[in-house]
Amino acid sequence: MADHRQVVLDTIRDNGPVRLSEIERLTGLGRTTVAGLVNDLRTQGAVVTAVERRQSPAGTGRRPIHARLNPDLARVVGIQFEHTLVRAAITDLGLNPLAERDITMRVADDPLGAMTAAIDLVDTMIRSIDLPRRRIIGVATALAAPVEVPTGIVRQSNVLRGWSGLQPAADLSRRLRLPVIAGNDATLAGFGEATIGAARGRGRHVVYVKLSASIGCGIVIHGQPYGGAFGTAGELAHMAVDRAGVLCFCGSRGCLHTVVGGHAILGDLRATHTRRLEEAESARDAPLTQDERLGLVIEWARAGDPACIRVLKEVAEHVGQALANVCNLINPETIVVGGVLSRAGDLIFRPLRERVHSTTSHLSPGPIGIVPPELGERAEVMGACAFVMRSNTPAIRKRLQDVIEQEAG
Repeated sequence: MADHRQVVLDTIRDNGPVRLSEIERLTGLGRTTVAGLVNDLRTQGAVVTAVERRQSPAGTGRRPIHARLNPDLARVVGIQFEHTLVRAAITDLGLNPLAERDITMRVADDPLGAMTAAIDLVDTMIRSIDLPRRRIIGVATALAAPVEVPTGIVRQSNVLRGWSGLQPAADLSRRLRLPVIAGNDATLAGFGEATIGAARGRGRHVVYVKLSASIGCGIVIHGQPYGGAFGTAGELAHMAVDRAGVLCFCGSRGCLHTVVGGHAILGDLRATHTRRLEEAESARDAPLTQDERLGLVIEWARAGDPACIRVLKEVAEHVGQALANVCNLINPETIVVGGVLSRAGDLIFRPLRERVHSTTSHLSPGPIGIVPPELGERAEVMGACAFVMRSNTPAIRKRLQDVIEQEAG
């Protein structure tokens, strides 16, 4: 019965709010068994239940009962490391944010300093909401780099150059005295959008692509983040699109990154827009980042600049073809397109949708959904929080069980 209890708890965690009849279907357990176990978990404070508001179509019979984890039972922590930013958040088990903080710093070449800053952010948040550490079941880090499974070793990255070969999850776990797991930032951003963002309720197979100065891609299959055998699935940036193209830092030629990355876009506009970019930069105290430069390209395109409109259209077509290939492989219901370039709206989304739909109409009854993000710049850190909440890591599962027992006792 203890094993059945864990199965039911995991099913509620991964699917909640979920009808009891759906728990029966997913677990293969009988109605009486499921009802009894859910009642036990509710009595212990682990789950909460609610009666569905809508009446059945016939207007008769009992309204279905939903179960979900008790949001107030425990807390999870997410930390994001990108090129010049550390962001951290604490949420409840319903992924409702309780505290968020960030700091701008040189992350790429100072991993020790960045991890120390992250610890300071987490400790500050814990104090600010008067949170007992025992109620935190775990921490997840979203890293702008491939993360090897199961070692947690960071592999070569064009963003976090100084992190290669490190095991930040192990270092942070030791210093925070909490279980810590690590994942790629795009993978976790996709998981965030699939769990509580733009793709929520749009299926359990989701592709997320981030179009900014660099390109990221995250894949969610059966409602779970998919990292592949070694944690490097979703490297859309290194899909070859031009065998005779520019040499990429990865050693290949014509990678998508070399065609639609920030350097490529701004390079296309160098002859016609260098002076405008220099004028925009001279009006500021600090140099423009690549993402800020791309933001100007979008602004000029919206104002009718034909060269900027053309380059964004070509970006969308290249990305659309790459995503069509991904769709033919994994058949997602929804694609979420985030990053700076998603702010271009229809200038990006219309040609991208046309290219994807033109070659994937045979894959599903209707067109694959291609939508803008909802979580924005918080997608990675919120996805990291969801990663903890859904984790089957033994240390995290044990801490959740310990909290349940403490609440019940």
